[in-house]
This record gives sequence, structure tokens and C-alpha cells, in this order.
Amino acid sequence: SQSLNLAPVQTPNRAQNHNPEPQPIQESYVEIGGREYRTTVIGNLEWLAEDLDYTWDGLPVGTEGKRYTVPRATYYNDDQETYGNYGLMYNWYAAKYLDDNKDTLLPAGWRVPTHEDMLALAEIVGLDDNDNFAGYKLKSINGWNPQESDGTDEFGFTLLPGGMAFPYPYDSDTVDFRYVGSGVYLWQRDEDETDTDCAYVLNISRDVNSSNHKNCYNYLRLVRDAT
Repeated sequence: SQSLNLAPVQTPNRAQNHNPEPQPIQESYVEIGGREYRTTVIGNLEWLAEDLDYTWDGLPVGTEGKRYTVPRATYYNDDQETYGNYGLMYNWYAAKYLDDNKDTLLPAGWRVPTHEDMLALAEIVGLDDNDNFAGYKLKSINGWNPQESDGTDEFGFTLLPGGMAFPYPYDSDTVDFRYVGSGVYLWQRDEDETDTDCAYVLNISRDVNSSNHKNCYNYLRLVRDAT
């Protein structure tokens, strides 16, 4: 299991994408918790095109206090005023709770993406000329640190460099915030079958088969089957 990748994000060579031209971007909107989110259709799936910023009754926001195996969320650096544009970061237990209760907490059909959903996304995004995941196609066209470079946002996914957070050791009360401006991870619903302390993430610099410890804080992009 890749419990945590702390390497800086590397932008792949863009000379060749190994794929046909992407489909025209199909944008729409969905309301969640009183807020409208832009969506985009990629293949047979409709994705949020913004990071989720949604709380529900009983979800603690902030990193103070014990956090083991219970749903929690926070803004980067515990600072909504400065970093609220990136949305909320959730631990995996919050992502699981949201998905387990999607019939009451989310609009019909929407869910936390499964590993299968992410694999479908990765197949469409394709590879760069070095046969690496072409994550730059999902990145926003601005907002990234110069050394990482901005993306091409070919599918309207507009992934922002919101960073991530993790307690270390993983049962610690001290939370470390890293990579704002240079990296981002998105939770998947499925646990890493090789290490049940971890769950799959989309790692924009690597692939959709990486995993983070469940006590890490990452962003959420909900998905539903396109109609």
C-alpha cells in the first residue's frame, strides 16, 4: 500500500496524450446543501467540477481533539477565510459516512466515487508520452505553483491544488498541512484491500491506485451515472 505519497507533484510531458481528442465539455449544475456546484460529464459519468464544501449534522469541522475512526472535516490550515475556495477536506470516515447515508444527505444518484468510477475516469484521461497518468488534463488552467505548472483542464474537471493534511503518527493529535499550490488528492469509497488502514485516492501526480491512511484529510468529488 502507498499509504502516503509525500513527493512533490510532477507534471508529465504533454507532447502526446495517447488518446483521441476529448469530447466537448458538457457542463451542468447540481444543488447540494443549498449550494450550486458545477458538473461535467466525462464518459458515462457526471462529476462535480468543484471540490465539495458540505457539512451535515454531527460532522465536526476543524482538527482539534481526537479523530480516530470518526468522520471529521477541515479547511486547509484550519483557515476557511484564506483557503475556503478549495472546499472542505474530509477524512475517509466522513467520506464513507456520506456515501452510506447518500439517500438522505445527497441528491438522487450522487455518490462518493468507487475505485471502479476512478478507473473509468483514468481510462478516458489516458497516458502521457511516458506512459504515465496524464493528470494534467484534469488540472485547472491556473492557480498551480510555477514549478508544477498549470493544467489543460480538457474535461472541465478543474482540479485545484488544495493540498492535503495528515496526522503523523496517524493516531497523533498534531495535523500537518502540505502541498497547497502544488498537489491534491481525492478520496475514493473503497478501502485498499492490501492495507485496510488505508483507502484509495486519486493522486494527481501518479494514478488512481494510490492510497492514503484513512485519518488523512483529502477532497471529495461526487459522481453519478450520466443520463
